[in-house]
This record gives sequence, C-alpha cells and structure tokens, in this order.
Amino acid sequence: MFYGIRDAETHENIIMFDKYSQISCDESGHFFNMSYSCLQPGRYYKFFLMIQGEYGDEVFEDERTLSVEV
Repeated sequence: MFYGIRDAETHENIIMFDKYSQISCDESGHFFNMSYSCLQPGRYYKFFLMIQGEYGDEVFEDERTLSVEV
C-alpha cells in the first residue's frame, strides 16, 4: 500500500506513489510517517491510497480534507 497527497482545489499531486510513500504495518496496524513541510499552510489537501493486489492496483481517495495551520 502507498499513500499520496493531492491539492484539493487544483488537483495537483503533491506526493505520489513511490518507495518513500509506502505504508508500513506492525502489530498495531497500518501507519506512515510524513513530514508536513512539503505542504503550504492555509491550503486544503486530500489523501489517497493505492493498494497493489493480485488483480491490479486500486486507488481510493478520502473525501475529507486536511489543512496545515501556521
């Protein structure tokens, strides 16, 4: 699994799926560590997930938005 971040207004991809956006897993569940320094304060963003499966990749977009405060 991988995560990505997209600007909610412009739909510009800020973080795309690559080896640095891979979602980890431990005994507590899935998680990822992310630096918010690449996000501009005052803008709105959306997370999306890609799940690689036996029958192909599926992408899911979260309808909620995220905003970084100053």
